[in-house]
Amino acid sequence: MLTRWIGNIQPELHEMGFTKYQSNYEKMRGWIQEFRCDIDASSRYLALEDAFVKVTKEDVGGNKNYLFKMPGMKKVLLDNFMDARNNSLMWQKSTMDEHGKCTLHDRQGRELIAGDGLVPQINRYASKYNYSKLSANVLTEAMTALAEKCEDSVGNKFVFAVNDILYRDMQHSLAEFLAQHRVDQQFMYSQFENKGIKVGATYAAFEFAGNTVVFHVDRALSNEYPTKGYGIMVDLTSDKASGIAPVQMFTLKDKAFVENTLTGVGVKSGAVASPVAGEKYIVSGYAGIGCMNPYRSYVLIQN
Repeated sequence: MLTRWIGNIQPELHEMGFTKYQSNYEKMRGWIQEFRCDIDASSRYLALEDAFVKVTKEDVGGNKNYLFKMPGMKKVLLDNFMDARNNSLMWQKSTMDEHGKCTLHDRQGRELIAGDGLVPQINRYASKYNYSKLSANVLTEAMTALAEKCEDSVGNKFVFAVNDILYRDMQHSLAEFLAQHRVDQQFMYSQFENKGIKVGATYAAFEFAGNTVVFHVDRALSNEYPTKGYGIMVDLTSDKASGIAPVQMFTLKDKAFVENTLTGVGVKSGAVASPVAGEKYIVSGYAGIGCMNPYRSYVLIQN
């Protein structure tokens, strides 16, 4: 801020011009990680899986009550794969050094390649604030700091990914904010099914100085910070020149999600790939994440 570029002056019959880039640019190296989840079962289990999954009891009114229900194998497999990918893209720390060499290997000496997740990329450059008690003033300070880094001072829409504790704190804070400003319109209460009055409201966004922040609860943040509030405010405005999204997932062509089945004997008639009486389902894929402008972010952490 000590020196600012204003413009230039040209003489008559000038022979060249000058261009000043208004923002710095740099190269950041990222890595794509490979994910894989397997699940298998014997041919006897597969013959009875529907019975385990669909055991129900129907009462007189036609309602079905589950006495025992077990999720299907494929659902368990898919849930594990999505959890592994989501958690890694959020929290993973890179296993590569500054020279592009892998620092982590398995017992056979094979490289375990992974890049930084979204949170490590943001934490390296984001503004940070530790709060004791959340208030509307804390939100306005965070939005102001973030707006100063944006191309426009107003009209920005921020996403605030928070854990459960911070989300509840925001609900209390914004309710106090409305009470202090004596807001008592009907959205604070309503007639509920003609039986009584429903009191309260859920606050999904907050606006200040022409900018809006939208709240989003992420269970991955709650799992990492179960005892204190934690949230990341990010500007998700696309680049106006290129239209590039500020946060992107990268993968290889046709390799984001691949399903395979290894069939053994006793499962179904026809050719098999294994003499074992059972079947294995395999889901694999490649994914990495990139934050195009990690400077344009703000992190709130409770003391």
